[in-house]
Amino acid sequence: MWSQFIASFAFEAVFLFVPGYLLARALRLARHLALGATPAISCALLEIWALIAWKAGIWADWASIGLPVLAFSLAAFIASEAIARALVRNDALIANIPESPARNQAISLAAFTCAGIAVCAIIFVKHLDGPASFFQAYDNLSHMMRIQAFVDTGTFSPIGIDMYHNLENPPFDEGLSGFYPSSWHCIAALSVSAFDVPVALSVNATNALFAALVAPISAWSALSVLLRGRTFAPCAILPLAFAAFPWGMITFGPLYPNMAAFAMVFGTAACYMAIFENRLGKGSTALAGAAFFACLMGLGLSHPNAVFTLAIILVPYTCMQMLDLPCFIREDGSRNKLRFAACAGLFAIAVAGWALALNMPFFASVVSFSWPSFASSRQALLKLLTLALRDGPAQYLLALLVMVGAASTLKQRRHRWMIASLAIASIMYLVNAFSDGLVKMWLTGFWYQDSYRICGVLSLVALPLACLGLLAITDAVKALLASPRKPAHTPGRARHGDRTRTLNVPAVLTGLIAAMIAVVLFHPAYYLPGNRMIDTAFGYTRYLISFENNASRSDDVLGAEERAFLDKVSSTVEPDAVILNHPYDGSAFAAANWNLNVYWRFWGGYNQSGDNSTSQTLRFGADRMAEDEDVARALRKSNAKYLLLLDQGTLPEEDYMRYTVSYHPENWTGIEAIDDQTPGLELLLSEGDMRLYRITATEGE
Repeated sequence: MWSQFIASFAFEAVFLFVPGYLLARALRLARHLALGATPAISCALLEIWALIAWKAGIWADWASIGLPVLAFSLAAFIASEAIARALVRNDALIANIPESPARNQAISLAAFTCAGIAVCAIIFVKHLDGPASFFQAYDNLSHMMRIQAFVDTGTFSPIGIDMYHNLENPPFDEGLSGFYPSSWHCIAALSVSAFDVPVALSVNATNALFAALVAPISAWSALSVLLRGRTFAPCAILPLAFAAFPWGMITFGPLYPNMAAFAMVFGTAACYMAIFENRLGKGSTALAGAAFFACLMGLGLSHPNAVFTLAIILVPYTCMQMLDLPCFIREDGSRNKLRFAACAGLFAIAVAGWALALNMPFFASVVSFSWPSFASSRQALLKLLTLALRDGPAQYLLALLVMVGAASTLKQRRHRWMIASLAIASIMYLVNAFSDGLVKMWLTGFWYQDSYRICGVLSLVALPLACLGLLAITDAVKALLASPRKPAHTPGRARHGDRTRTLNVPAVLTGLIAAMIAVVLFHPAYYLPGNRMIDTAFGYTRYLISFENNASRSDDVLGAEERAFLDKVSSTVEPDAVILNHPYDGSAFAAANWNLNVYWRFWGGYNQSGDNSTSQTLRFGADRMAEDEDVARALRKSNAKYLLLLDQGTLPEEDYMRYTVSYHPENWTGIEAIDDQTPGLELLLSEGDMRLYRITATEGE
């Protein structure tokens, strides 16, 4: 199945990078800018077309969604090239960096790409228990079921998904879903549609794609703009060096769509920053603005809070740029103090916009969602300073790089805005960590007040400073080792026959420093005398990925024996036959992963005001199906033919129950009272406490 994983990874990469790149180039963006913007633009194109296709009644699959988007982007690119040549403007590329040799850009891009693939392979892919292993957690039920529903219903839209499409009378009456940011799901569904791979495999391939390629290339694009003309290839080790992003968003929740949206933030920021960094004219500004707007749409369709994360970066950046606007510079070269008032005004507008969005009905359910604090004020401050942001060990070296980078901005005025962004994110983190209440909601409500998402925000904001810190260290080491006197021979030059080879000593030295730092950052553990071991942040991360994806565990929601039992069930029941089940015994995962038409396929919502009367009657009275007419009527309405139990009786209180906090035994009395003597059932499969029954109580009716 690893060949399917690689094929899915490559196939999804085509649709994530090619359409957006062609359209970005059609807007005359330079290559480094187009590459960073392309994933967000592609996400916008795919989901907008998917929405149009749904409204037009077009059946969605990889071809009907992906190919029209490719064709549109290619047509736009060809038209743009034709217009540019007709106007003799084929060299007019927005944000081009003439003083940065193409070779340096290619080297740095290769470094970021190779480092991203290597780190993702070592940290994530290597620790999967097979390409189709999956994390049995609350949010993953929804993620996988949505992907399966995309493929089954031919609807890849962010609106109008029916995740009970194969149930005639589902347990919930709401029907089609409202808006849900679904570009990540759309990308994953493309490979399921094209290759018929398991949903879990497409999930892993999609996560690997965003971690290995999108996040590093997005960071590379922004650094190309911010450090124009500067060689920054050593920074390739840093985009994936923060344990909180992307890894913390993969090992908790899981927060896959939010992780994907965060991975595209810097590529979007690069489009905006290029307007100021390159002092673009009106026409070029309009085109760059169009690309930026397209990226914003892609972020919003991936996860709306990524737009607010972007604001934490761009508002301080814009304020810094306003200080140097020509309108605030007098003829004698001095600067008008009104520039500070302008900055204050811009910040006030941003705060007002933030407050307005907080009170919009669209965000009401998000901002009101609350997670409890997890640390005292002193603990939170220590965690912040050491980057031990949530559960894992401290990242001392990475924290040092951030501090060095922050100190270096004192001499680099144009980068001081990064300190303001870091300060905002740090305050958000501290308030989220040790407090509860209105202030926490105002500052972190767009992220569900979720500490793991806030840690991801902080990691993103700290990344440019870590890069500056690494460059400051390499510059200092090179300066320290530089010889003050001219040597008698040319250093780094050696003759071998008729060939002369030149060794770039500074580049080699910089590479060695980056390699040593990478070893320290990503090393899983350090062993000390006395059989003592110090676990590192990435040792802990690798453990979590391995533990959460271990298909051989018997103590998970869905244990190894239960998986094998589901294999037998899938070969026993007829396709599309409705199966009553207990979702909290792990069978909720059977819909997306075994294609079993289970009746209850989510965790949560099962109370007196949640599911409908048919569902409630079955939950409380299924054990009386042969003697209670109300239950028999509910059975007939549900059209259920089988009943599946993976933990017959009351579910055991195992460690995994922390993932199923919405489970309450009193809501499942009828299901949990069923045994082999219950009238109206015929036993078909039996192993341990696992059962598959045929429902005979309503046969022949």
